[in-house]
Amino acid sequence: MPLEQAFLAAIQSNPDDDAPRLIYADWLEERGDPRAAFLRAECLLAGLSPQNEQYAELKARLRALGSRVDVDWVAQVSRAPVWLEPECLRFVSEGWIQMAIHWHDERLVHFPGGGPDQGGPLPERSPTAGEWTSFWSVVDELHAWDWAGNYGRHITCGVPWVLRLKYRGRALECGGNGFLGDAAPPGFGRFYQAMCRLIKVNDYLPEDGSA
Repeated sequence: MPLEQAFLAAIQSNPDDDAPRLIYADWLEERGDPRAAFLRAECLLAGLSPQNEQYAELKARLRALGSRVDVDWVAQVSRAPVWLEPECLRFVSEGWIQMAIHWHDERLVHFPGGGPDQGGPLPERSPTAGEWTSFWSVVDELHAWDWAGNYGRHITCGVPWVLRLKYRGRALECGGNGFLGDAAPPGFGRFYQAMCRLIKVNDYLPEDGSA
């Protein structure tokens, strides 16, 4: 087995152990490989809780370092799913459904009342790599990156909402006045369900499970 593959195998066999990562980082640094900085930052981040004041800054640095190296390599060595996290995720809904989801300071935050002044946020969410992958697969399957503009402009009653999303150089921004028919893009109900799964909250879904 080539030496670098052996380093990767050791990391994957001991995902919670910093030692294989730091040994690999030393080997990379001796060869002037910028991936060493990513591994060292990843180990520092693993030692911090999301509540630590340095967490968001270090997470942002880790994402920036990850954007400069091969994404498949990052996926093999990173404990935090930085290669799957968005640059921006903002969803705000008002009316009979009041909620907001923000990607803020490298964290996914859910405001059940629509904003920080309406009841405060629930605990911050930290989706796993599998949960992010499932979410992005729904976005791609629905061709959500083609959504744009305003939906339901002529509807006088409904649930006003605004969505902004950026991920790997792709972006969408749209809004509407309801979740079905002309008030939302095709498949918006499935997208909405995927967001609820991402924050692990089902309180906003109708009893039949549709949105």
